[in-house]
Amino acid sequence: MTARRCVVPLLALFQAVTLAASARAQTLPPLALAMPLPAPVRAQPEEAEGYWKGVAGASLAATEGNSSTQALLLNLDVARTTETTKTTLVAQVNEGKNKVDGRSRTSAGKWVTSAQHNRDISLVMFGFGKLGLERDRVTGLALRTQVAAGFGRHLLRSDADTVDIFAGLSHTDDRYDIDKTIGDETARRFRTTGLLLGEETSHQLTENTFFKQRLEYYPGLTGEKAQLMRFNASLSVSMSRALALTVGVTDTYNSRVAAGQKRNDVSLFTGISLKIGQ
Repeated sequence: MTARRCVVPLLALFQAVTLAASARAQTLPPLALAMPLPAPVRAQPEEAEGYWKGVAGASLAATEGNSSTQALLLNLDVARTTETTKTTLVAQVNEGKNKVDGRSRTSAGKWVTSAQHNRDISLVMFGFGKLGLERDRVTGLALRTQVAAGFGRHLLRSDADTVDIFAGLSHTDDRYDIDKTIGDETARRFRTTGLLLGEETSHQLTENTFFKQRLEYYPGLTGEKAQLMRFNASLSVSMSRALALTVGVTDTYNSRVAAGQKRNDVSLFTGISLKIGQ
C-alpha cells in the first residue's frame, strides 16, 4: 500500500511534465523546429606549395669601327611564395670589353647573386636568412661573401602592394686577387661583422605595370667598419603573357675601397624580359 501511494504521485508528475513539453513544442515557430545542428569543425587543408614567379632578361650592345665594344647584361629575379614562406633568388651578370687602337681591355666583369628565405612567425612578423655572393674582375674582388639573419615586419601585405622592413646581424668576407690597401691595412682578405637594416616594397601600379625596389644598409661594427649600401629597383610593363619590357637600376656603395677605386658602382638595365610562372 505504501509503495502504491508513492508511485501514483510520480506517474502524475511525469504526465504533467510530458503534457507541458508537448504544449510548448506546439507553440514554437516552424523555423526553430527545423534548425539543423551546427556542423562539426573540419581540419584546415594542408598549405598548397607555391611556384616560382618573376622575370629573366638579357641586354646586348655592340659597336664596330674606330672603336670596338661589346656589352652583355643578364638579370634574374624570381620568388617562390607560400602562405607562410617566401624564397627569393636574384642574380645579375655584367660583362663588357672594348678595343681601341688594337688594345683590348675589360670594361666590366661583375656578377652578383643572392638568396633569401623568409618564414612568417605571426601575421605581421617573420624571420629571415640571407646569403650573397659577388665577384668583380675589374676591381680585383675574387669573392665577397655575405651572410645575414634576423627578423622583419610586414607593414602592408595585399594583392597589389607589399611593404616590409627588416633588421639583423651580418658578416662580410672580402677576398681579393692581389694585396689591397684599405685604410691602414694591406691584405688580400678583409672581414667585417655588423648589422643589416633594410626595406622592400612591391606595387602593382596597373594591370600591366609592376614596380619593386629594395634597399639594404650594412653598417660594420668590427674590422674596417665599412659601410655598404645596396639599392635596386625595377619597372616591368607586360607586352604579352610571356614578355615584358623591363627597366632596372642597381647602385652599390662602399665607404672603404682600395686606392684608385670609386665608392659608387651603378648599373642600368633595359630590355625585353621573359616572364616566369605567369
